Amino acid sequence: AAEGPTRVRRMGGSRNAWGIGFAAATLLLPARRLAPPFLDLLRNGARDPSSIAASLAQYDEKFLLMWGAETTFNYLSGKPSPTSFAYQYPLYQCGYVTEAMVQSFREDIISKRPLIVDTSSTNSLVPPLDHDARQRWTESAENCALTPPMLELLTYLERNYRPVENMPYTGWPIYRYAGS
Repeated sequence: AAEGPTRVRRMGGSRNAWGIGFAAATLLLPARRLAPPFLDLLRNGARDPSSIAASLAQYDEKFLLMWGAETTFNYLSGKPSPTSFAYQYPLYQCGYVTEAMVQSFREDIISKRPLIVDTSSTNSLVPPLDHDARQRWTESAENCALTPPMLELLTYLERNYRPVENMPYTGWPIYRYAGS
């Protein structure tokens, strides 16, 4: 009879350990997403949107594609997005993205030749434009960002766009169409 309650006590302890482990994981996983922007703020200080917008206004491109989701700068610079995919998150969602969506995005870029600002260094959900940075990108295994159509688009961008400078405060690279 003494063996029964002991067994129950041990199983309860095991459940508590699993519960504590689950709670810790639940609290720590969001930190993985929040840490990069926080560290960026510590390294670079607060963003000055007007200075950033002014740095974009010097370019004569009519359109601005913020590679990621920083559409505030479209508004501040007065340069519209060249595409309805101003936020590219739908293009990286398993079970949602279609080849036609990525093709439409690609056609918008090809036809409008926007200035492109790559925000991936502060947004881990977005694949970097730079090939070497993309090889080191840790999120690629966790989402559907690198579908064959998206890889074709990235190849097009590598062949036809060149980095010209980095934006102040953020360090985001600015790419201009160079043709091929």
